Amino acid sequence: MSDTAYFAMIPSIVMYDERLTYLERLLYGTITLLTKKDGYCYASNGYIAKLYGCNELTISRHISKLNRLGYITVVIE
Repeated sequence: MSDTAYFAMIPSIVMYDERLTYLERLLYGTITLLTKKDGYCYASNGYIAKLYGCNELTISRHISKLNRLGYITVVIE
């Protein structure tokens, strides 16, 4: 992301869901932030992993969990 001032809003239902790790809550915020521009998140797992200093598999697992819990919808094209 650029140095432009962006901010993410995380709904309280996500923020306080004890089934989610702190990274999953932050990831939700990042996904919704990236969704604002085009209506969907186009970022790769690699891009997001680089933002958080972790690996793509970690991001993939967390995205799958957010999807399974109904917080996001994953569409593979």
